[in-house]
Amino acid sequence: MKRETYFILLFLLTIVSCKQNDPEPDLDSKSSIIYQDSLSVDKKVWISDSTVYHVRKFYQGHYSVREDSIDTGGYSLAPYSTINFPYSIQVDGIIQLDDPSKTGYIGIVFNLTDNNHYSIFEIDNDGMYFIWTNNNGSTTTIAPYTQCSSFKTGSGVKNTLKLSQNSNKIQLRVNDVVVGKFKVAMPSDNMQAGVFVGTLNKKVPSNVEDLYYSPTTGLFNNFILTKN
Repeated sequence: MKRETYFILLFLLTIVSCKQNDPEPDLDSKSSIIYQDSLSVDKKVWISDSTVYHVRKFYQGHYSVREDSIDTGGYSLAPYSTINFPYSIQVDGIIQLDDPSKTGYIGIVFNLTDNNHYSIFEIDNDGMYFIWTNNNGSTTTIAPYTQCSSFKTGSGVKNTLKLSQNSNKIQLRVNDVVVGKFKVAMPSDNMQAGVFVGTLNKKVPSNVEDLYYSPTTGLFNNFILTKN
C-alpha cells in the first residue's frame, strides 16, 4: 500500500455543488464484465496485511481497509493488472468512523501504472467527492470538494461508486446517478484499479485538522471491472 503522497497534498480548496448539464452519452453505455468479486469471502487474491498505519482484511462479509493515522491514505488493488482499454470500476463502500462526528474518506484508485502514478476518486461521510492525481510525487486536483445530493451521508452508510474512463474523460456515478464528467487522459501503459481509504481532511485549515480526524475503516463489497 503506497501512502507517501497522500499526506502532502497542497491545493486551493473550493467547495462546489454537482450539477449535470452534459449532453454527451454515458461512457459506460456498452460494457462487458472482465473481473468481478463480491468481496464477501477471502479468495486469497486481495491483500490481507497489517502495519502500524493500516489493516487490510476480510471481516464479517466485507473487504475491510482501515487507516489508523491522521493525514494518511492507502489503497488496495484488484488482482487484475492488465487494464489497457476503456473501462469502468464499480464498488459498494461504507465509511465506518470510530468517531461518527468526524470525517473520513473512501473511494476508488484508478489509472495506476505504478506506485508513483495513479488517480483517486474519493467521497466523505458529509456527501462530498474529490478527485486528484499523483504523478511521481506531484499532485493535481481534477475536481475540488463537491457536494452531491445523491450521496447517502453518515458513518456506517453504504454508497455505490462507479468510475468510467475512456481515452480522455472520466464519468462518476454515485448510487446510479451521474455526478460529474472530467477530462482525464487514460495512460498508455497497463493499468490497475482498486479501493481507497483515507483520513486527510483538506476542507479545513491545517491547524485545526486534527479536530476532524477519526480512525477510518472502509468496508467494500461487489467490486466489478468492465470493459467499455
